[in-house]
Amino acid sequence: MTPRRRDADRRIDWSDLLRRVEAAGRALDVGAALPEERVASLLDERARLLARPVATGSEAQAPNLISFSVAGEAYGVEPRRVLEVCRSGHITPLPPSEPWIVGLVGWRGELVLAIDLRVLLGAAPAPRPEQPTLVVLGSGKPQVGILADAPGDLLLLPAESLRPPPEALTGAAYLRGMTAEAVLVLDVDRVLEAVGPDAA
Repeated sequence: MTPRRRDADRRIDWSDLLRRVEAAGRALDVGAALPEERVASLLDERARLLARPVATGSEAQAPNLISFSVAGEAYGVEPRRVLEVCRSGHITPLPPSEPWIVGLVGWRGELVLAIDLRVLLGAAPAPRPEQPTLVVLGSGKPQVGILADAPGDLLLLPAESLRPPPEALTGAAYLRGMTAEAVLVLDVDRVLEAVGPDAA
């Protein structure tokens, strides 16, 4: 007896269900009755809204940064200056030259000058991983490869979060600034000038 009572309590209210179905049908009919010009206008408006920049003026974002680490420090470069972040292949040493020039490394069929960023910034050399990460910088063609210990993340930073690097910081001349999270943002043009006219 109990199961039958339970089923009776669960009876479907067919009249309520029919009202809901009819209401949904009327809503669909209204949408279908829109003139083609109105539909096209709505779609154009939605496309314009989607195409708008995410932020403008004071809310604009600074360029994103691709980060990487060198000897325990986090560095960042604008993505438009980075061709690829990959594992370094075999590095061919060059005759004695600047202490921060490590040698040549093959990248996609081209030879790229590999540099030790830590030494370029004026710090003492530090051990590198056996197969370091290569951050290939360039515009259309590779100009220089920075040997890094490990790749980092893509960072999105508010424009106001970039502050000048501490004056006492080694290699501050090669930096655009520092983020609140202590990511040192490289001045790529200065780095390329140091490498030489072929890279800049």
